[in-house]
Amino acid sequence: MPVAVMQIRWILGLSALFVLGCGGPVGTDVPEVHPSHYENDTDRSQGFEPNPDFVPVTPEIAIKRSALSLEGEILVLEGDAQTVAQNGLGNFGITEDNQRAIVARVLAMYPDEFDTIQIYTTFEDQAHAGIAYYQGIKNDVSGVGKMQFNNRPGWGLPALGGRLSGFSNMNSMLMWGNGSFAGLNEIEGFYHGVIAHELSHRWLFNMRFRDANNMTSFALLGRDSAHWSTLAQAYGSVHDGRLYVDNGDGTFTNRGTDMGFSPLELYAMGRLSADDVDDFFYISDATDAAGDPLNRTSNVRTGDVVTGTRRNVTMEMILEEMMPRIPAPFVEPPYYRAAFVLVTEPGEPRASWSQHLDVLQDVAEDFPTTWNNWTGGSMCTKVSERCPEPEIVLGQFEIMDDGDGIIAPGEAFSVRVFAQNNGIGTAEGVVVELVADNGATTVQTAAQNAPPLPFGELVQIGTPFMVTASSTITCDVGLPLIARFTTTQGPVFEERIELGVGSRELRFDPLNEAPDWRVNPDGADSATSGTWALGEPETGGVAGIVTQPPTDHTPGDAKLAFMTGPEFKGFVSSNDLDGGRTTLESPVFALGDAVDPSLVFYAWHVAYDFSVQGDPAPVDAPLIVSVSNDGGASYVELGRYEENTEEWTRVSYRIRDAVALTNRMRFRFSIADESAGGRGTVEAGIDDLSIVNFLDECNMDVETPRDGGVGGGDGDSMGDGGCGCRDVGGTSSWWAAFAVAALFVLGRRRRE
Repeated sequence: MPVAVMQIRWILGLSALFVLGCGGPVGTDVPEVHPSHYENDTDRSQGFEPNPDFVPVTPEIAIKRSALSLEGEILVLEGDAQTVAQNGLGNFGITEDNQRAIVARVLAMYPDEFDTIQIYTTFEDQAHAGIAYYQGIKNDVSGVGKMQFNNRPGWGLPALGGRLSGFSNMNSMLMWGNGSFAGLNEIEGFYHGVIAHELSHRWLFNMRFRDANNMTSFALLGRDSAHWSTLAQAYGSVHDGRLYVDNGDGTFTNRGTDMGFSPLELYAMGRLSADDVDDFFYISDATDAAGDPLNRTSNVRTGDVVTGTRRNVTMEMILEEMMPRIPAPFVEPPYYRAAFVLVTEPGEPRASWSQHLDVLQDVAEDFPTTWNNWTGGSMCTKVSERCPEPEIVLGQFEIMDDGDGIIAPGEAFSVRVFAQNNGIGTAEGVVVELVADNGATTVQTAAQNAPPLPFGELVQIGTPFMVTASSTITCDVGLPLIARFTTTQGPVFEERIELGVGSRELRFDPLNEAPDWRVNPDGADSATSGTWALGEPETGGVAGIVTQPPTDHTPGDAKLAFMTGPEFKGFVSSNDLDGGRTTLESPVFALGDAVDPSLVFYAWHVAYDFSVQGDPAPVDAPLIVSVSNDGGASYVELGRYEENTEEWTRVSYRIRDAVALTNRMRFRFSIADESAGGRGTVEAGIDDLSIVNFLDECNMDVETPRDGGVGGGDGDSMGDGGCGCRDVGGTSSWWAAFAVAALFVLGRRRRE
């Protein structure tokens, strides 16, 4: 069986990325009941900006301090002098000291396993003039317009090892219901939008772009430069966004707001890839129906018609200014956990705050549905227990065909799927599908329910999936399938499988042990750091460029690959390749009986100079692949890889393009940093190396194999003459045993 190439990503469980909420479909009039309900919201990434008119004094509270109590899944904190401040006028508020005291109270009784602690007060918080806000405690994400920082020690928390990254104050629920609790708990409704707005300030919204004059543009930003401009097509985002329809005559109609999140926001939240963010626009030189000018913070109501000039924005323009998101989308788990805390006035009787509690309990139970519908991620508001956070991967799969373990064009076969949960808790009710990723394949078996998937266990999924390959499929392209795992929590995980068609894998080395590989085999390497080593890659990057991968190509138990310095050591220049060349040599491969094999491996390659002004400059440091047919006595170049990948990339070189085949074949991988002054940051890696041959059924056009010469090869190339079509030795001897063993293959996954 050919080595399978797999890709995993969790995707949005949404039927659409916009018009998600209470606004209804495009083209209908949507009432805007609360046209300015976010005007008092703010995002405080760092720092505290209290109401200057609120001067707290030490209140006289003739009650004993109450302990934190759990009511259903709501934490009730009866206010005292530590957690609630009072001024000389009898007003209550939450000051900076109170924020930290509330966090300390919660984490003194519960593990540091919440992403955000969000408080709801039974009083109007006058320390913040009645506003709601999100206070950042830590941010690990770059490329979204927010500074990376870690202020956990400032909140009395250890810098590392805990999960809390934010604190949010929603103020009194009565503020949002005009003095009433009615209508606050509507799924995808107004108040759920307010909560989603505050919690998503963890990532949103500070996106800029590079305009046609190569200048930074803030045209997408509106209020506080932390929300959408009201003149941008923001798909009705809860962050002040409008859903504009271009009428085609220089006018634009606002069809509503509070509909969830835009594709660009989902990218910033790590829930959508950059490639999936469609072009959008904003309106310049805008005027209202009366001809009065509008600006980025004007209150454009639902149904209003704006006249102006359409200015298109592409994701390329965003990335040019912001640089790519790090971590990349789909790398972080799609789970968010918030503790809802009800804070009462000091001395307030239960009869006064019980209705606040009743409504908040309903909100905490139903809001996760809204979050899932809008983001495709999962929101957990439980405090009494930790919600399951499954991360489903295709741990193994088994190909069953006519007995030779090789898929031929037109052949029917079955795929037995084994799933593994690498997340938290047991995954219940997971639905598994196998989906064809092109028109050349048909999957006959419907979706199946998986048995419970405990953490770390490999579980077989029901009956095998029946698949038929098209008789016209091209052998050297492969057969793509997608294994899709839909969880009850909301996130959908996908793993791409690429099955080789008509190919036989003669050798496969996952590079998990590699005892016969040698670094610096001739003793002539000159590199002083970042030499080849087998290890678990530690991800890192700078200026939006990922210089080292977050995992090896097939992150199973071993998690190993050959890297030029697997340890990141804190900065891109700390353990990159420096001082010259480093060389890695393979063991001997016996290929004398092969017809026309190719060397296939997965490469990582990044070579930039980050010291120059402006964008990083590429460095001339190719990954050079050489081949020997005399056991390593002499080598000729087989190919060189020069592209900056920033991801694991499949590379294939036809061996006969360089040398005749023998039973004493070796390969070398060499790379050098010879940049002036050693200013280049050069990183390379290889993983999952195989020797692949093709079968007679391919009916491919074949040139007579050459016995010598140097092949150029630029990756994913089969050379000038295609590939050989004859089988090698049937299924006897070592290959028969290998074919059976290879039915179980550890899946390769790559997050996008």
